[in-house]
Amino acid sequence: MYDRYHGGVPSGRTAPERLPFIIALAVVWLIDPLCAFAQDLPAPVEPLPIVPPEVTAFVEATVDASAFAGRPEVAVVLELDVSAEGAVIDGRVVEGAGEPFDSAALSAARRFELRPARRGEEAIAARIRYRYVFTAPPPEPEPDPVPEIAPAPESPVEPAPEPAAELEFGATAVVTAPPREVTRHAMERRQVQRMAGAHGDPIAAVELMPGVVTTPTTSDGGLAVRGSHPRDTQVFLEGAPVLFLDHVGGYTSFFNGDLLESIDLFPSNYSARYGRALGAVITVDVRDPAERGVHGALDVNVIDASLRAEAAIEDGPSFAVAARRSHVDLFFDAIVPEDAGVDVAPTYLDYQAIAVFRPSDRDRLRLLVYGTKDELRFLFDDPAGDPAIRGEVGYGTEMHRAQLGWRRRLSDDAELDVELTAGTLAFAQAAGALLDVDLDGYELTGRAEVRVQVADPVRLLVGVDTYAFFVDWAYVGPPAPPNEGDPNPFSPSDPQVVAGGSDRVVRPAAYVEAQLTPANGLTVVPGVRVDHYGELRETRVDPRLSARWAIAGGTTLKGGVGLYSQPEFLGQHAEGYGNPDLDPERALHTSAGVEQRVAGLVEVGLEGYYKRLWDRIVAHPEGGSPPLINDGVGRIYGAELTARWVGDSRLAGYVSYSLSRSERRDRDGDWRLFDYDRTHALTIAAAYELGAGWDVGLTLRVASGNLYTPVVGGVYDADTDRYRPRFGAVGSARTEPSHRLDLRIQKTWRIGDGRVALYLDVLNATNHQAAEGVGYSYDLRHTQEVRGLPILPNLGLRGEL
Repeated sequence: MYDRYHGGVPSGRTAPERLPFIIALAVVWLIDPLCAFAQDLPAPVEPLPIVPPEVTAFVEATVDASAFAGRPEVAVVLELDVSAEGAVIDGRVVEGAGEPFDSAALSAARRFELRPARRGEEAIAARIRYRYVFTAPPPEPEPDPVPEIAPAPESPVEPAPEPAAELEFGATAVVTAPPREVTRHAMERRQVQRMAGAHGDPIAAVELMPGVVTTPTTSDGGLAVRGSHPRDTQVFLEGAPVLFLDHVGGYTSFFNGDLLESIDLFPSNYSARYGRALGAVITVDVRDPAERGVHGALDVNVIDASLRAEAAIEDGPSFAVAARRSHVDLFFDAIVPEDAGVDVAPTYLDYQAIAVFRPSDRDRLRLLVYGTKDELRFLFDDPAGDPAIRGEVGYGTEMHRAQLGWRRRLSDDAELDVELTAGTLAFAQAAGALLDVDLDGYELTGRAEVRVQVADPVRLLVGVDTYAFFVDWAYVGPPAPPNEGDPNPFSPSDPQVVAGGSDRVVRPAAYVEAQLTPANGLTVVPGVRVDHYGELRETRVDPRLSARWAIAGGTTLKGGVGLYSQPEFLGQHAEGYGNPDLDPERALHTSAGVEQRVAGLVEVGLEGYYKRLWDRIVAHPEGGSPPLINDGVGRIYGAELTARWVGDSRLAGYVSYSLSRSERRDRDGDWRLFDYDRTHALTIAAAYELGAGWDVGLTLRVASGNLYTPVVGGVYDADTDRYRPRFGAVGSARTEPSHRLDLRIQKTWRIGDGRVALYLDVLNATNHQAAEGVGYSYDLRHTQEVRGLPILPNLGLRGEL
């Protein structure tokens, strides 16, 4: 446990000795019923043979002759998703050859026209591997001296031979499952690393996606998706829930972006695979290390430094390791005045290690180890007008995990996935005499799934998903605040609450989902999830349904409806602090929209949504007991317009606009705007390859201001020597609209088999410090806007092999 946040160093306590036994039981418990389920399924019908797609209109990619560097031929292996209409709807580089070959091949392939894959007479969607081969142009021959001889007799001119084909195609079509979710926002890792504002971090690019706004750095510092509280968004790393996504300050995530496979945002109506969340789901998948050669990268910039290394043993396992540490603290004292009141600079570090082994052609084992640590502390000797926070203000977090994954192909039509995770988690927060929080424990999570192609139009997914948290905690501070709506949650005049103890939180779940294709282009996905919340002694059944219909002309109609549930936040059910009789919060998600591909260059989407919330956890009126009750309701509704460039990959572009309204009501009160309501949110992000190794990018974000509750008067309290505020209507005022422009420029040099890049990231390039809230003088007579971060340039050098 953190030593009351003095130094933020954990005591080094390890998990109990019975932990290996618990994990062993979890393996048996997770796998046994699923294997039995797969064995009891009826034998699948013999599938019809699949005819792979065929390229009917090839697009030639060109690169500068100097890029070949003496190589006669360069090959890039692509993975392409081909729709049932024969359009390339997505693509990625599987085995790259470096720039400019990777982007040129991917850009050309996205404009291919294909004859779609077929099963019998039915056109189907497919995923193929495509080997795009570039052939170096022959060197120009040196001119021969012109001999002075008589002209030769004329002879018939034979036609020049046609150039050899520059393309090899050897692909196997694999039927891909249609999307389970109504809406999925994703960006390719290579594109994200070029985007301004993401500073090369794919997870940070979630902030650029539709419906996402960042919360004030003075508040949660998290992500609010479609008007939901940041706590309502669940993050899954390889199927395991993660409490903290970003490092301190939200500048970068805790996982090395080079090791990621994909990052997806599901803003609503997500699959039954995911639960315990009312808002959105973010999934982060990790890639396997390279299976050949030795690779690595070193990135050093003004804020932090990171290192990655990968290697593989021939016909054996492959490995990858990475680490990162901030180094602002190394020179912090030299740039911050002594009277600034800052005792320790923001510091963070993280590490990752991956080992993959394939004992047979049907099995893959992967061990993933990762961890993160953050610390931020201020020391105030005599804060003006606020003696209650004299002393230490800050927080620290620490997490370490090990995750074992096993994937086995049970048959040609069935596959098993198992992920088991064990780790420790610590958290500490202090705010002078007002607040002192200390939490230390360990987590166990398990997920096992069986996917079966039962028949040609039916694919079945069955899974179990368990989360367990064993924690010791201590709390000294005011009564537990609700999730939002309290304008003064930390008042020194409130009675102090002293609480703590040992909690054992166990939340098992099971789910089943089917993918049905009753007609060509139509996919219907019914599913149901059952969650049991052990600490609340409550079980919830959440049915869900989504559908997508691809019609002619590259148009897809989509819609969904479903129930979702979410348990209390850690500690809210504790006796003496919250309410042990709380129920899970509930929500109904509905959405409908259309997606359109325009000329193979732009994907446009329009979606409307409505969320209804009930059983919300709110504060008891007038400070009654228990302090928290399930007596709130809410509604969120709006529309999102998106456009994504999918043409020439030299340009990566994304535009989104969200119009929404998020409202809440406690007991029989009036409807009011939610703390995280943002009526308007516009994001324009683009990156372009200029050539000769130059890349530029810009991102513009504009959003409505933050809501706050104004102070309309005050009363002097002689007992505390402090003015007590008298508040107006909750959330009745809003700061000015915010806007932020981020820029990125990068120059890359290719040196042998490696690359070196010099880059400059400039966050808030116009130095517009957006108003995040309003502060008041000690006597509440004068106000001052609380401003966000100023311009933040970051110069870095990156080498990659």
